[in-house]
Amino acid sequence: MYRGESNKKSNYAERIKTPIKGRYFYDIKGDATVRRGTTPTLEIKITGIDVSELINIYVTLKQYKKEITKSTEDITVDEIANKLYVPLSQEDTLVLQRGYVYVQMRAATKDGQAVASEIVMKTMEEILKEGVIT
Repeated sequence: MYRGESNKKSNYAERIKTPIKGRYFYDIKGDATVRRGTTPTLEIKITGIDVSELINIYVTLKQYKKEITKSTEDITVDEIANKLYVPLSQEDTLVLQRGYVYVQMRAATKDGQAVASEIVMKTMEEILKEGVIT
C-alpha cells in the first residue's frame, strides 16, 4: 500500500508504487483468474530483497477451510529476474471452488528473518467437466 491510501483495492499488484522504508514488497502476478482443473503457474515478483537470500519458501492458497501450500522444493527460483514460479496441478486447483482464493508467500532469509507478502486475492473460475483429465 502506498502512503495515505486506504486498503480498499484488492489487487496488490496495483498498489505497489512507493515502498515504505524498511518493508519488503512482493508482487504476485499472472492471470487474475485461475480456472479449476487447470495447471497454472503463479509468478511472484520479489522486490526489496534478493531471492537468493530466501530459504524455506512457502506459498499458500486458501479458500474457506481449504488450503494448498507449495514449499521450496515445488517452487522454481529465478535469481536473474528475482521471481518465484509456483506450479499448480489439476488436483490442486480442483480442491478449490469457484470464488475468491487468497494467496500469500512466506519465507525465511539466510540471516534468520521471516518475511511475508501481503495477501493477494485471485478469482477461481468454474469448469464444466469435473475431474483430472489426461
